[in-house]
Amino acid sequence: MDSSVSETYGEQEGTAFNGHFGCTCYHPLLCFNQFGDVEQTLLRDGNVHSAKDWRAVLAPVVARYQGRSLRRYFRADAAFANPELYEYLEAEGFEYAIRLPGNDALLRDIEPLLTRPVGRPSNRPAVWYAGFLYQAKSWDCTRRVVAKVEWHNGELFPRVGFIVTNLTRPARRVVRFYNQRGTAEQWIKKARTPSIGTASCARERKRADWKNGLQTCGPGRKSGKRPTPVVGKKPNGKSRLTLPHKLKPGLSAAMRTETKTDIVGPGHSRVKAS
Repeated sequence: MDSSVSETYGEQEGTAFNGHFGCTCYHPLLCFNQFGDVEQTLLRDGNVHSAKDWRAVLAPVVARYQGRSLRRYFRADAAFANPELYEYLEAEGFEYAIRLPGNDALLRDIEPLLTRPVGRPSNRPAVWYAGFLYQAKSWDCTRRVVAKVEWHNGELFPRVGFIVTNLTRPARRVVRFYNQRGTAEQWIKKARTPSIGTASCARERKRADWKNGLQTCGPGRKSGKRPTPVVGKKPNGKSRLTLPHKLKPGLSAAMRTETKTDIVGPGHSRVKAS
């Protein structure tokens, strides 16, 4: 699960300035499975928190797979580090890995790993992992936290990250599992359409038409009419469709574009929400 930005160029209802993205936009929330298919999405006002209305998006997905003999997983970044979300996932039988913002209490638990390695630093970063039990004041029970500490050559302080999880696998594999959610950023780019991408005005539509090969009238531009295909005759007497030269590159690219469809067969036994 992750949020995205949908820039706006007008006075649409719900549009607002978002300080994180630095633009006027909507702030949609999306949930993907491990194949990149959108399970659920919600268009929200531009100035809401990244995790707002997470239950409205996640509940239909949970209901869709309820009662099926599948191992269900959930991944999200630090914006979703919410004890209510942990309790909901645990009650529904989900295994999860959610990024956890660092604090002094967490750093004290991994204090031995925060000491710079002795000796000449390697060109490759020194990476250490640790797993321990932790309970924040807002939590009703202790939960497992996995830490990753990276020492990079030329950097004064280490890079530290924490993940709260109920997975029982080794710490290194938990981090690897969590890092796979990075592909959600690419899926968001592919999922962007005129409704999730840019809520544009007439100027933006003209810009999109220009990119697609439709020239519009304006300073320094020719007439905006699309050239008309010419129908001729082949030597064998059959009709032949001849496209104007300016349209050939664009149409050729469109003809080469293929849509990939993920086919899930009986062999797939896991469902992951990212």
